[in-house]
Amino acid sequence: MAASMKFLESLFSLAGKTAVVTGGSSGIGREMAAALGQAGAQVIILARRQQPLSDTVLDFKKLGIEAHAFSCDVSDPDALAATAAAIEQQHGGVPDILVNAAGVNHRPPMEQLTLGDWQATMA
Repeated sequence: MAASMKFLESLFSLAGKTAVVTGGSSGIGREMAAALGQAGAQVIILARRQQPLSDTVLDFKKLGIEAHAFSCDVSDPDALAATAAAIEQQHGGVPDILVNAAGVNHRPPMEQLTLGDWQATMA
């Protein structure tokens, strides 16, 4: 049994890979980042709020995951371009894996949903 688990771990290993996860400080994004890190990837998480990012990096490091964070509003093209350039410069090139899990959750009744709400949800 142990030999087959080692084989599976090596088969799906992400050692030496870099993964960027938008929305990586909470919800599905955080879980995806954790799974990628547990598979051996260096994880870079992006989100708007610094405190949840910092908390997530600390939690990941306790699990042995190499994690880094950048505060970025991915709906802002200029901020996203600057963050992408910083990641490329600080982490040795273009990441191997990108998971887009950032999102917003507006819950008004459909007839009260504004165009801005809709655009933020789809961005």
